[in-house]
Amino acid sequence: MGAPHFKMSDLIRRHGIIVKSANFALYGDLSSRIVSILAGFTPRIEVYSIDESFLDLSGIENLRDHCRKIQETVIQWTGVPVSVGVGPTKTLAKLANRLAKKQGQVVILSTLAERETALKTTEINDVWGIGYRRSPMLLARGIQTAYQLTTVPEGWIRQKMGVTGLRTVRELKGQPCDDLEIEPVDKKTVCVSRSFGKTMTDQTTLAEAVATFADIAGSKIRKADLVAGRVVVFIESDRFQPNQPQYRNSAAIDFSPPRASALAIHKATQTCLNRIYREGIGYKRAGVYLLDLVKHDDAMRDLFSSEPPTSKDISKVTDQLNARFGAGTIAIGRIKRERTWYMRQDMLSPHYTTRWSDIPTCRS
Repeated sequence: MGAPHFKMSDLIRRHGIIVKSANFALYGDLSSRIVSILAGFTPRIEVYSIDESFLDLSGIENLRDHCRKIQETVIQWTGVPVSVGVGPTKTLAKLANRLAKKQGQVVILSTLAERETALKTTEINDVWGIGYRRSPMLLARGIQTAYQLTTVPEGWIRQKMGVTGLRTVRELKGQPCDDLEIEPVDKKTVCVSRSFGKTMTDQTTLAEAVATFADIAGSKIRKADLVAGRVVVFIESDRFQPNQPQYRNSAAIDFSPPRASALAIHKATQTCLNRIYREGIGYKRAGVYLLDLVKHDDAMRDLFSSEPPTSKDISKVTDQLNARFGAGTIAIGRIKRERTWYMRQDMLSPHYTTRWSDIPTCRS
């Protein structure tokens, strides 16, 4: 469980700990670079998250040398160390990768003996797909390790953990149940949220932040040719300040038919905010969800839709201008100005790969 920086400031100062602010642009760019490197080692790759990918290494000879070559190439080309774990299923590969991080070397679970040893040393709450929600129930039954889970009758697993739990157990036994998702899967939900650099009390500034989140979320679904059937706005006070009034709430509006235009999303989010805003509260976090996403061509049509026919053109123009001149260049219903509400980044690392002025200079 994380703790806010101000609570750890004495400990950080005493031990000389280096602290850096989040630099999402840098992280995203480095992630894309690493994925492009990994794609050179196999044609089948699933990008699971910003820092994790599954690779199909079927048919590779000298597997350990191949994995070491992956590590050497990534760190040489990006400076980022990576851990590699190999298994016959995605769940076992995740387990092997966790061991690889601890051992500092490539871990390959190719034999039954290797898999059993790994399963016996892995606690149940460290198994991918189990986590903190299911582990208490399993621990109460005396199931403390991944290996013990594989010895439980499958009927009990399905009764207590459902089909998903059964697939996890079978994958731990070496039976593939979850193939690589090579083609990108359309998102069903998009969320844009931020914690503010300082608490906000006035509705105008809060509305500007929510409008910015709506713009970002809307551009994401339009880029993927998706439309949303529901929009949700949430706001929260600072939970780390228990002496201050605490408040959190959300509001939603359904779109019929589903929409993606900047005008519709902006209007809906501002309406939601007006419903839940309460004076006298110091707000620390807010966000916008776009839910029930479907492809534009698959969305249900409405002959009596009240959305202006020009809204699609407006969205297209704003997206093009923001893509060319930078995010926030043009926005709905407001002028571009400094985001006083934006999260603090006093210890931000340089944008080494995404900003010309931050590129390191080499001197001979």
